[in-house]
Amino acid sequence: MTYRYFILNIKHNFSAYCGNILDRNMDKYVNMLESTNNLTESNYKVNLSDENLSIILSNMYTIIDDIISSMTGSIDDFIRYSDYNNP
Repeated sequence: MTYRYFILNIKHNFSAYCGNILDRNMDKYVNMLESTNNLTESNYKVNLSDENLSIILSNMYTIIDDIISSMTGSIDDFIRYSDYNNP
């Protein structure tokens, strides 16, 4: 179980971890990032009804970088926010 969870399923678990952290801190990231009205954000605004979501999606690299740099928790935090233990 441990080998499968940490080695074989790491991509899935890390994606779920980032998604859960993003869900919990959506307002923080929207406030942290400004609307830049670049081409990517404009395309998302046309296709999505939520302006906050278009800001998030057009700045995903910055958000993932922030999530990775703020990973100071324990392994229990990683397991808690992974897909198997969705908070």
